[in-house]
Amino acid sequence: MKAEIISKDINGWPVIAKWLVINKKRQIDLAALLDVTASAISQIKSGNILLSAKQISLILDYLNIDSKDMCALYTLIFNARLHNNIDSTKKLIVNIAESNNKNGLFVASNSKSCPPVNRDSFRRVPLMTFPQAISYEPALESIESFASCCSSRTVLFPDVQIGSFALLIDQENATPEFAHSAILLVSGDEYPVHGDMVVAKLRSGEVITKYYLRKDDIVHFKSQKTDADNFVWRYKEDPGYVQWMYPIIEISLKLRADNYKL
Repeated sequence: MKAEIISKDINGWPVIAKWLVINKKRQIDLAALLDVTASAISQIKSGNILLSAKQISLILDYLNIDSKDMCALYTLIFNARLHNNIDSTKKLIVNIAESNNKNGLFVASNSKSCPPVNRDSFRRVPLMTFPQAISYEPALESIESFASCCSSRTVLFPDVQIGSFALLIDQENATPEFAHSAILLVSGDEYPVHGDMVVAKLRSGEVITKYYLRKDDIVHFKSQKTDADNFVWRYKEDPGYVQWMYPIIEISLKLRADNYKL
């Protein structure tokens, strides 16, 4: 068995990934379930952080994994951890904000046979602010190209696809959905699907972050907070109400100092 496969099997990720697709969920949904950062989920995926028994149980219930794949998941985890001689009694935290330490994630890289985090998998993406994003004109260039030109700042994310960019939530441009200082990783090459969190620019010039809910000819842009504004778009009756829109694929609530570059 290859080391890379063993590493992912430490948390049964092949089974989890399968059921994320079945339930039309994303890694960001797992982050919310476990109350950890998106970076932590990336390390869980790669096998550098161990899921606890309680966290595995939460995922099983959340994704409604059937009995056959539940057995497959536990078989993968048992064999991979046995092969790597993982000592789960050493409780350490990596790349997780202090507020998330209560969740008890374990570092798998204590074992000599378990590979460390692969820094080559990280890529810098352009980081821009909401006022900068307002000026983007989709007819002229890709939003990643625009972000690269209008901002000299970049941020590191793991396993990032070409076409992605990042948005900074600051005090002057806070949104109801995200805390101050959050960084949003956005896919500039994808269309959103029902249930995604998106960033979008409206005809009014306002850039919003909302849940995208589409049914028939109506799109609802909804916030989790009851006191926040929601928007309704009947796109066949009112074309052009949304000028551009992209799915948010990861959120970082706290960045390590070397991940941010001016």
